[in-house]
Amino acid sequence: MIAAVNDNISTALYVFFDKFPIAIVLKSLGVILICSFIITSADSGAIVVNSITSGGKLKTPPFQRVIWAVATGVIAAVLMYGGGLDALQTVVTISGLPFAILLVMMCFSLYRGINEDYEKEERKDKLLERESYRRNVLNLVNEERMEKNLEKIDPEIPPKKKPTTTDL
Repeated sequence: MIAAVNDNISTALYVFFDKFPIAIVLKSLGVILICSFIITSADSGAIVVNSITSGGKLKTPPFQRVIWAVATGVIAAVLMYGGGLDALQTVVTISGLPFAILLVMMCFSLYRGINEDYEKEERKDKLLERESYRRNVLNLVNEERMEKNLEKIDPEIPPKKKPTTTDL
């Protein structure tokens, strides 16, 4: 088994399946699953590239998506033919680096956005707490004023600001 992996990793799954009594069924199932994975991944990639190149439109001509799927397949086939799996992996790694940088920037932006929302909520909570405190104090003052038969203070009217030397 180890020799098969070291010899050719792409056939290691089938060597592993040879160890089971129903090897032909497992091999067939393996081929079907691998093909369905590759086809759905390629289709998803073609949809994304098609959407990006058409300016974000979701309704695009089906032929346009087929062009992108074929182009992706041709590029992968040329790379496999020219340099094998190593060349394909190198191209994928190099082309993924700018996307990784973009993802790091998006994470930083998400962190800043969440932090900003949290600060807004904190300010809103403090404002509500202050307003509640002000109303409670006004209620206590009004109760005391009622005991002394004085006019109540309207809680909806904000308190008058005392003039300072800068207001004069």
